[in-house]
Amino acid sequence: MSTFQGTVGEIPGICIDEFQGENSKSSAFFLSHCHSDHMAGLSFSFFSKLKKSNRYLYCSHISKSFLKSIYLDSSANIESQVIELAVDEPHIIDYTLSDGNKSSVTVSCVPAGHCPGSVMFLFTLKCARILYTGDFRINVEDFSRLRSLHFNDKTQCIPLTIDKLYLDTTFLNPKFRKFPSRIESSKALCEAVESWLKVHPNNIVHIEISANYGSEFLFMDLAKNLSARIHVKDRVYDVYSKMEFIAGIVTNKPQSTRIHACMNKMHSMQDGAQLKCRPEVSPQHILTIVPSVMRWAGRKTFAVIERDDARRRVYVCYSTHASLLELESFVQYFKPKEIFPCVCNGKDEKKRMEDMLREIGERGQDCHDSPPSKKSKIMISQHKTFTPGAFKSQLLSDEESSDSS
Repeated sequence: MSTFQGTVGEIPGICIDEFQGENSKSSAFFLSHCHSDHMAGLSFSFFSKLKKSNRYLYCSHISKSFLKSIYLDSSANIESQVIELAVDEPHIIDYTLSDGNKSSVTVSCVPAGHCPGSVMFLFTLKCARILYTGDFRINVEDFSRLRSLHFNDKTQCIPLTIDKLYLDTTFLNPKFRKFPSRIESSKALCEAVESWLKVHPNNIVHIEISANYGSEFLFMDLAKNLSARIHVKDRVYDVYSKMEFIAGIVTNKPQSTRIHACMNKMHSMQDGAQLKCRPEVSPQHILTIVPSVMRWAGRKTFAVIERDDARRRVYVCYSTHASLLELESFVQYFKPKEIFPCVCNGKDEKKRMEDMLREIGERGQDCHDSPPSKKSKIMISQHKTFTPGAFKSQLLSDEESSDSS
């Protein structure tokens, strides 16, 4: 969960992914993606205030579609006050400093690979480049394809100098050193679903997800490979049905499909649990598939899948955040001068991350024979660490609610 407080010291007057408290007084707002820990402060009244004060929130096209689907009563204000930023195109954004003076910054959206619509923000100032990753996972092989983060002189592609990197450090931990690629994980999941459905015509699959949203890539792969829709909760369907990229692969009709992602996590974890939407299906015909990396903490991930036949459960190693090795590669590829970890859970965590990032930076510089004067500095968040009970949206939550409608 992000512990980034939303402000960028080099660009006073804007905020990113944290919109409550003093941040709500900013003159320009940026949303990297629509997950609840990056949306604190967004509400019907927030968008109304944007309209009254002629301020704007900037995000991707898909994120704007999410917002319009979630905050239906604010759709008019969202349409006018939320500005879509095209990927890999520089945009000049005007904003107001805390002293009232006007300024501007060039912003480019970079694909983040975390979920549909997720982007990184590259801020270019006269004297610095600042990259905010939000939540991200990019294959190492694809770093050179991030157009906005490279200078292309037609003969070679050169990574830009990043002065400060605000980094998703969710899995900056030796326990999560290496993950299978999402293609490998998705393929394994689809094969497990297909295999179970072939065993018996009454068999159905339940995909256990811990958040209302965020599994769209998995749903898209399942629909593509198995030519089937996924049954989701009614309130989730209400949002998805208004979004072109996913409307055609989900359903609110439980009898029309054998693939379901419609139950709360706690209910589906109970042995012998039935699907509320399909009470006629006996538990022995229900296979639960759990896409997560937490089961693999501290273990090697050579096996993408683990089976618990007694409980009719299949665990798939699947992550939408970068592994430790992917984080190391990202830092060593772009060699930022300064790093700000955006997920720090307590004082001990800060110290551990500080040491790890310094070691990663120094190893990368040793490999590239960088002079000591260019060694990375490490900045650790001093203003916020995660505490349970933080903001929880009633409309879009990464934590399951108690009902399963």
